[in-house]
Amino acid sequence: MTFTLPKYDSKTWSYITLIFIFFLFLFHIGDQSSPRQGTEGFYLQISKEMFSKKSYLIPYYLGEPHFSKPPLQFWLTTPFYFIFGEGLWSARISIFVITCCLIACTSKLLSRSSSLTSLGIFILFISTFGMIKYSRIYMMDAFFTLFTGIGTLFAYEYFSTKKFSILILSSLLLAASSLIKGPISIIMALASLFAFLLIRRERSLFKAFFRLIIFIIIPASLWYIACSYKFGSQFFDYFFIRENLGKFTARTYSPLVLVQGLFLFSFPLIIPFAVILYRDIKSHTLFKNDLKLFLAICFSVFWIIWIFPAQRSHHYAMPATFFVISYLAVSSFDFPWFTKLINFLSISLSTLAIGTIIFILVYQQFLPMFSTITCYVVLLFLITNICLYFITTGTITLRLTQYTITTLLIWYHIASMMALPIIPNQVREHLVSVDSHTRIGVVYRKPYFVSELLGRSIEPISQPQADQELVSNNYDYLIMPLSAISTSANFQIMNSWYIWKRGLRIGQIIDNLMNNKLAELQESYALFRRKQ
Repeated sequence: MTFTLPKYDSKTWSYITLIFIFFLFLFHIGDQSSPRQGTEGFYLQISKEMFSKKSYLIPYYLGEPHFSKPPLQFWLTTPFYFIFGEGLWSARISIFVITCCLIACTSKLLSRSSSLTSLGIFILFISTFGMIKYSRIYMMDAFFTLFTGIGTLFAYEYFSTKKFSILILSSLLLAASSLIKGPISIIMALASLFAFLLIRRERSLFKAFFRLIIFIIIPASLWYIACSYKFGSQFFDYFFIRENLGKFTARTYSPLVLVQGLFLFSFPLIIPFAVILYRDIKSHTLFKNDLKLFLAICFSVFWIIWIFPAQRSHHYAMPATFFVISYLAVSSFDFPWFTKLINFLSISLSTLAIGTIIFILVYQQFLPMFSTITCYVVLLFLITNICLYFITTGTITLRLTQYTITTLLIWYHIASMMALPIIPNQVREHLVSVDSHTRIGVVYRKPYFVSELLGRSIEPISQPQADQELVSNNYDYLIMPLSAISTSANFQIMNSWYIWKRGLRIGQIIDNLMNNKLAELQESYALFRRKQ
């Protein structure tokens, strides 16, 4: 026996869906055990130092000016620091709130040309793994993708309407996008617009195109001009030569990495997108719809342009996912086979997750940060979700919502349960209680997280420096790997613990787990205290 839930355009369904999904996004958002990317701590440190120094022009890292990235993301975080205080929670909340606002704006714009409501398009965006991953960690990928994508969409809107207000909006969005990762966003957007005009042979629009360029470049160049004026060749050499042109001389990565990134971040919508795009090309209908042609061109340019640098990374495929979703939003794709695929993926993932939780409950060492009650609550949600697949019928939007809930539970909540703390509670409590003038040296890849846990300043040092410090008296405490350390005349070990090794490949992890070699996946850390 089955029953039908409300359609996606029901207000009741809309509110219930969004509230529950937002709850899952926000739950433990400030927890360090949540999955994060390696460079998140780097950006968090820059944001923290800019705020503490009240530097609204120059990014700082470990006390020195650092020009690897422009400052827009750090500017947008500042109001949240003023309201909630500086910290990991405030930084990640800024990403989530602004990302949701940008997706809502995009959904509203696309709904004008779609049979889907704004809510349906919103769910399309957040159902992809790219948005699930980057919309609640302090990385630049969500902002880079959305500012550039929606700015390009408004440029198309400007070509269609010739409205000055749309020109200003598009220009400001694209100018802002260049202050996230650099001028590459403007290059991608303008290259897409130019290709569209060439294919459409719209000579009358080239005047509007060049007007757009001027309106973008003026606000986009202000920060670069200010930094060049203040720091001269130091800024130019670092930002343009090392960080941007350096991508052409760095270690070469295969273009296959971009394919993997596109499939991963656009999943599961990349599947119906490929089918619809193929059908539109084969049936010669693609060129009959200006908007779909424009989105297809943008998708191609935004993805292919990253093949040219030598330094390719899977996250460079993220901006192209914006146009994968947008293309689907203006297409009709409520295919029965795709609904069945989503059902299969959700049931399979839920079953795997249930097995993982049972494993976690049996082996309690995987529960350093979360309680047993949390496990049972997540388990209840997963079992309920599976039951709904068998006893309900609904639209593809409903199924994507259930899939999103399942993915969120697995990625941000179940994965977090298996995290080992950077610093155990007894060590943290001891260091929090010591005098504020106590010097603490830390060997850790991203020292921001250690400082955040302790709620105080620490001094990042390298492993060789830490080894030398064991025979000196410059620090009161040292937190460092225990490997290769025997004894020290000046320091004693107060505590030791294990953390997961970083940089391991999935194959290595699976192989060691299958062969019961857990120690191969862990690294021993210790707290050293200077002898009195």
